[in-house]
Formats: sequence, C-alpha cells, structure tokens
Amino acid sequence: LPRDALSVTGEQALWFCDQLVSNQVVSLPSGRGAEAMLLTPHGKIRALFRLLNTGDGVLAGMEPGLAAGILEFFQGRIFTTRVAIRDVSGDLGTVSVLGPDADPIVAALLNVHPGDLPDDEEHANVTLGETVVIRVHRPLPGLDLLAPSAERPAIIGALKAAGVAPVTVQDYEVARVRSGVARDRVDFDDTYLPQEAA
Repeated sequence: LPRDALSVTGEQALWFCDQLVSNQVVSLPSGRGAEAMLLTPHGKIRALFRLLNTGDGVLAGMEPGLAAGILEFFQGRIFTTRVAIRDVSGDLGTVSVLGPDADPIVAALLNVHPGDLPDDEEHANVTLGETVVIRVHRPLPGLDLLAPSAERPAIIGALKAAGVAPVTVQDYEVARVRSGVARDRVDFDDTYLPQEAA
C-alpha cells in the first residue's frame, strides 16, 4: 500500500517528536521504531504514525494524503528547536515482503547476509545502502523495504523473478482485517478517541 512519509532530522529530532506524539520516543534507540499518534487538543486521533529512528534521524510513516497537513503542523511548532522536517513521500516507496521466507528473499535481493537484517523486534530497522529495511509482525510477519521511489519498480521486478507472489490491495486488506490491524482514515478518523479506535 502507498504510504506518506516525513523526515525529521537534527540533533533534537527525537525530542521534538516526543513533545508532539502520544508515545514516549525521546529515548528510542537507533534502529528501533514505535507506533504513535498525533492527537488533537480534545484527544482525537489526528494521525497514526510508524516512527523509525534510523540513526540519521526520524522517519514518520503514515497513510497517504496526511503528510502535507502534518508537515505544516510540525513546522508551526519548531520555534528554536534544532530540527529540519521534509515531506519525503514522493522520494520513498514501500514494498512489503511478507511470509516465512521474507528474510532469505530480502537478503538475496539486497545482496546481504540474513544476519544483517533487523532483529525480530517489531519496527526494528537497518539501513542497507539506500534502503531502510523494517521488521513487521502484522498483518503477516516479514519485512518492509523503504527505498527510493525510482528503485521500486526494479525491486518489485526482482522479487517477481525470485518467485515472490504479488498480492492485490484487496488481498492485503483481507489479511489486515483478519489480524486486527486498523488503518487510519479507513477504520477511524479524527472524530475517534484512541480508545474508540482500538
């Protein structure tokens, strides 16, 4: 599925995110990630993020169409904080490789040893070349590849050539619903409290 993304860089990137989102992320180690929400003043869900500390900064992934509004909101709260925020939605594309063979397939695709991939903690991530590889557990265990958009067709082509079966958006939606993964702006929106959105 397509995703929007914001890049938050600078020495106070984690601190800045920590001041605005629902989870404590200021001490998120490099190579780790977390889900977090941006809430309205009334506690409603403005956006659900996957935040990744890549070591070079923070990447915030979200549903398509949200980045521009969140970027404007974040930029209005920088003040003297030492951060830079960019919308990188057009620069990066996500390819999900899910299933029991995801690790050896991705390792072969990127020409790395399977031990170079992220450990089993959800949202654990490593940067290999220009690709951020992210561990996912739901809707199925596997890996997300966050790569330059221009490389996405070649990645998909190489995966197909390796025998990976492509799935439709509908297939993904069925797996997502069965595993209880809620999607922002699909299953809930900014009229919901987190407790209502489960």
